[in-house]
Amino acid sequence: MKYDKTFWLAAWVAAAAHGPAAASFQNMPSSIKAEGMGGAFVGMADDSTALFVNPAGLTNLERPEMSMMYGKPLYGIEGVNLSNGYATLGVPLNRRFALGFGAMMFNAAGIISEYEWSGGASYLITPRVALGATASYLYHKYDVSSDPAYSNSGIFQNGDSAGAMSFGVGLMAFASRNLQFGISGRNLNAPNVSVSGGEDKVARTISVGSMYRTSYANVQAELEQRNNFTTGAQNTWKLGVEIPLKMLALRAGLNTNAVTAGFGVALGNLRLDYAFSMLNQLEASQMGNQMLAVSYGMGGNAKAQKSSLESGTRRSDGYDDVTIPSREGRKVKTRRGEKTRDDGLLWIQ
Repeated sequence: MKYDKTFWLAAWVAAAAHGPAAASFQNMPSSIKAEGMGGAFVGMADDSTALFVNPAGLTNLERPEMSMMYGKPLYGIEGVNLSNGYATLGVPLNRRFALGFGAMMFNAAGIISEYEWSGGASYLITPRVALGATASYLYHKYDVSSDPAYSNSGIFQNGDSAGAMSFGVGLMAFASRNLQFGISGRNLNAPNVSVSGGEDKVARTISVGSMYRTSYANVQAELEQRNNFTTGAQNTWKLGVEIPLKMLALRAGLNTNAVTAGFGVALGNLRLDYAFSMLNQLEASQMGNQMLAVSYGMGGNAKAQKSSLESGTRRSDGYDDVTIPSREGRKVKTRRGEKTRDDGLLWIQ
């Protein structure tokens, strides 16, 4: 069965697998790792895509990392051609300060194209608390202005594209070795991206999440409130779990609108992340949304560092655990004083 532009517009809105149907700039992917865990990531935020989800998490990076993703939402529905993607770069400058840069895109062929360019920074203000902030430029262009059904409506009299600045903040708190929390706010200034000269404000989004690390899995819970200025506040709950293995991480999640699954594979400095989600309210697509991201860690020795698949490597005192073999009882001077581990390995920073 083939669908016309009316369905495309509905599909464009419904493609937001991890949040309520909303207006502009709500359908872009933020992290494939998160997508595999029901969209929950604010409390983990441990790779370069933290820029988009919770910029405070950029301090979790152990070395520079770049990541790229491309996906085809609702693939398999005849007549629907959607695509999205992102590219990120995270650069830790020292133990406390990190920078992030990235871009996202969403395209509904023949309807609209959306782009977001972002820059952010994170600072570990205490051993247990990190703060982050982002500045983004949002731009979209409608491709239906030449269609008589739309061009005569007057909406596009002032042009078919518009852009605006957007600002966000994030916080991470490391309560203990096993428990950490995250808070983030996106589009806090409610940027107006109207092409008609009226109001088309991007929804302000506030997310609160936590991650608890057990012996076998990392468990996440998150609540997101999206203040859509036309339909009011809408809440979305998200649950996710990750089972980190030696070179593989298995993921699954659930949220208000979808059931998700995914995995990550580490191959030296290279990491592949895959995510699949099935929307609850769109039975026309039996193939779901499938996305793949490729990440590359730059510099350092990948074997000497903990794999990025072993999420949440930060210690409760704000420093990272890095271990090397040593003689029993040998001491080493660290930034926190002289320490030895019970198992004979050294804590070093």
